[in-house]
Amino acid sequence: MVTTRKPPNLTDLPLELLIMISCYLSPVDIACHALGNHHLRCCFVVDAFEVFSKGRSPTPAPTDHARTELLSRLSRDIPQYYLCFICLRLHLWKNVGPPNSDTPIHDAHLSDLLAFANLRLTFEIQLFSYPSLSCYIFQFVHLQLAMRRFYHGPEFGIPVESLLYAEVGAAQIGPKDSVLPQSPASKAPNKDSRKDTMMTMFSAEARICSTPPGLCMRMQDIGVVTRQNASWMWSDRALMNICKHISTFDTSLCEILSSQIKRYCSTTSISVPVEQGRCDKCNTSWQLEIRDLDESRASIALTRWMDLGPGLSIEDVDWKYCHLCSLSSPPERTLVDSRLRFERDSIQAGLPGALSEEGMYRRNVAFLRDKAYRKMMTYVGDGIFTLHGEPKAKTGSSQCIIL
Repeated sequence: MVTTRKPPNLTDLPLELLIMISCYLSPVDIACHALGNHHLRCCFVVDAFEVFSKGRSPTPAPTDHARTELLSRLSRDIPQYYLCFICLRLHLWKNVGPPNSDTPIHDAHLSDLLAFANLRLTFEIQLFSYPSLSCYIFQFVHLQLAMRRFYHGPEFGIPVESLLYAEVGAAQIGPKDSVLPQSPASKAPNKDSRKDTMMTMFSAEARICSTPPGLCMRMQDIGVVTRQNASWMWSDRALMNICKHISTFDTSLCEILSSQIKRYCSTTSISVPVEQGRCDKCNTSWQLEIRDLDESRASIALTRWMDLGPGLSIEDVDWKYCHLCSLSSPPERTLVDSRLRFERDSIQAGLPGALSEEGMYRRNVAFLRDKAYRKMMTYVGDGIFTLHGEPKAKTGSSQCIIL
């Protein structure tokens, strides 16, 4: 009769062998074994958790790296939690609100980071830009959770549809905002108004690319005025941001914007050639266009595309260069135009209902026609209406695991 012996378990080995094995394991490996088995924790020579800090150190320290690696492993076994790279704790990801929501991302203990040398970890992508002047706030946790879902499955994070955001507002403009002495007669009806209201709209949506993995964003700012007041669209007092590195503080962008408005006001065609470019630091692509919206109104549209990277670490180079402007020259790397990544290479680009660049513009101006946004968006005060991709979930206190 043939018998087979059951292979011995790790816990069946003599204590001497377990001690020898532990000498070849990293502190993270020892901690993981200790969490999984009480006997192993008692057998290891050193305390399995003595090398781990209680949270992020006031200044960068080796213990932060070990804690990050350990909590990253744990978060893969408990999908409902994610590792916060700011405070180095595990949080319930369902407590994270969408961009531009009033849901707090973290607990009050983050206030302790205000005096830390690594305060920049808390920085977000803040796109306060003309013409909409929407302060759209996108934090690293949104990138992290969207990519975490892509890597591991639906129970690990948020869908990219939840990152959809739209906002409609209004701003008063007048002759003092004109880049021309007066509006040309070719574009102006007989009516002469001394003030006008610019309707504005901001929208953002995200898509995921698989090769190489990364989250790409497309954002569009639109301003709509009556055609007779097209020359009032912009003045040198308004700040337009392409990214952290290109804005109307730069003479070249001011000249482009002024030239676009002047060409529109001096011609009877329905549009003028678009201006476009790309930032050589953060790889943000952009397009600026002025065109007739209908018989009585003109629109200015700024569209931007950003590649925010794989979302694996807050130190990822793509993320850092998109939201920090004080960095030195970017490292040598092969970059694919973020516009092409979003429009052509993303997973969502081939799905039914995916909007093209023109489709996004037409959808946005449809919100503004006949004030359709009043029925489709939520009024939040001060004349602002917003729309999120998914209803915000009810949240309680932000629970976390602290080792």
